Amino acid sequence: MKLKPSYQIFILAAIVMCVYYPALSAGVCSVDDSRIIAAYDAGAGKTLAGLFRPSGSYYYRPLVELSYYLDNLLWSLHPRFMHLENVLFHALSTMLLFLVGRQLAEAWSIKARWFPLAAAILFAVHPINTEPVTWIAGRTDPLAAVFVFAGLWCLLRCLSMDRLLFLCPALLLFVMGVLTKEIAICFLPVGMLLAACWPSPVRSRRIALLVLGGVAACCVFLLLLLAAHSPTLSVSNLVSRQAGGALAAWQTVTSALGFYLKKLFLPLPLNFAIDAVSALYLVPAILFLLLLPFWLKKRSLAAVLAAACCIFMLPALVVSLGHVAWTPFAERYLYLPSAFMCLAVAGQASVMLERVDQQQFLLG
Repeated sequence: MKLKPSYQIFILAAIVMCVYYPALSAGVCSVDDSRIIAAYDAGAGKTLAGLFRPSGSYYYRPLVELSYYLDNLLWSLHPRFMHLENVLFHALSTMLLFLVGRQLAEAWSIKARWFPLAAAILFAVHPINTEPVTWIAGRTDPLAAVFVFAGLWCLLRCLSMDRLLFLCPALLLFVMGVLTKEIAICFLPVGMLLAACWPSPVRSRRIALLVLGGVAACCVFLLLLLAAHSPTLSVSNLVSRQAGGALAAWQTVTSALGFYLKKLFLPLPLNFAIDAVSALYLVPAILFLLLLPFWLKKRSLAAVLAAACCIFMLPALVVSLGHVAWTPFAERYLYLPSAFMCLAVAGQASVMLERVDQQQFLLG
């Protein structure tokens, strides 16, 4: 029996609510949550215009700040409602991921009707996403994911329907994602990757590549300009903080990649604060980096999505160098990468099962 997409979306929302309803009574975490409530309560003096004005703080995330500002206006920063918002953002990002999966299944001619739903369910219940969903301060990831997945859906509609009109909302949603959390900037290389590997040679593919490439070049220029005037964010400063210099920095980043790859497939046990990872994680990281280019040559959906997962992991690898966030390694950094991993796993499984069915049909 084939379920309508609207029914499948309802199932996803119900799954998320069933899994995360205990978070509504989680209260306030002593790490960051209490500071957020203190910063945005009625006596903090926050103004709507001030939220969008750069204040010289370490982060510029006005849309997340706006959500906390509205929390104060609507329900006085009550923890139960703030936790509910996080769960709803996770449900919305799960439903948008389902829609993205439907577009990818159509483009890559995946016959398994269960592929988008399976990928979305896996993302909805993946243990690695527990921290960003249940931690009030972790809202940045689910909210940024809403804009990233909505933007990707518009971009995929642009490519599948060969209509450039969808490129405008895709770029607008990208900007909103960046104003929520910096990791959303990875939307640009992932969008370029999807456009470059798109199975059908549509006219909008080249134009989308040019537009996304132009925006990416502008972003790189701005980042280099920012790094040049900010000693905290410069690459040389990050590398110099490593005891062994560039070699130690490479080992740290590569070990972090192997650690995060392991966490995507074997997330348990969960850990809130991780300050070091074993050098043994170099092995899976190096193997993955060596195999990925050969896998990408096939332009299979699973390979493209695995590369997208790796791209969205890049900010977490930079953080692993230390002094960028309060913890150099964290499971919450994998919220967006886990979505592409779920799509890749479900997509590869559907292709393998389809091949098995074909072989059984030929043998039968």
